[in-house]
Amino acid sequence: MLKLIILLSSTAAQAGWAPSAEVGSPPPYLLAQIEQAVTHCPAAQSEWIARYQGGALIRVAPIAGAQADDGALESCLQAGLSQHPLPVDGLIRLRFKDPAAQAWEVRALQPLNQQLGPRPAGSCATLRFPIDRQGKLGPPTLAQASGDAELDALAMAAASTPSLNLPPVPAALQPIYGDSVDLCVSGVQVK
Repeated sequence: MLKLIILLSSTAAQAGWAPSAEVGSPPPYLLAQIEQAVTHCPAAQSEWIARYQGGALIRVAPIAGAQADDGALESCLQAGLSQHPLPVDGLIRLRFKDPAAQAWEVRALQPLNQQLGPRPAGSCATLRFPIDRQGKLGPPTLAQASGDAELDALAMAAASTPSLNLPPVPAALQPIYGDSVDLCVSGVQVK
């Protein structure tokens, strides 16, 4: 099977669900229609996957390792995705994009990646930080290993540095993240 990744971006930086083709090659106009059909669905940090087979939607689920299931979000995504079946077998990945959340994540990752220093490009350790009511990040856990034990250990050590001052999650973004946020720590990338 051909693996094709197509990222859609709106002309204006707006929050909403962005679909990308993981397997198969649906036409770009169809991905744009899917984006419009799910744009009103609730915000979430977790990514979702939709499997199409024989011209019909057969499964919508959060990607493994994602935070707890959300029935209302699942129903909303299912309804929107069912309106626009793919003409080919394939997988669609859905990720909620919010320009303010993306800007905050860049600011939060910068001190972590600098603490790790130069690292070869290619992998990252996903750390899950609990968020308190004031938006402060608590001690992380390793949510998803990078496949490189040294990188995982360095990322956890960097996140545990007492002098590390990560920015709090703004109140407006807390509904997106819920009670925790996942950050993919990779160090300062070198080629």
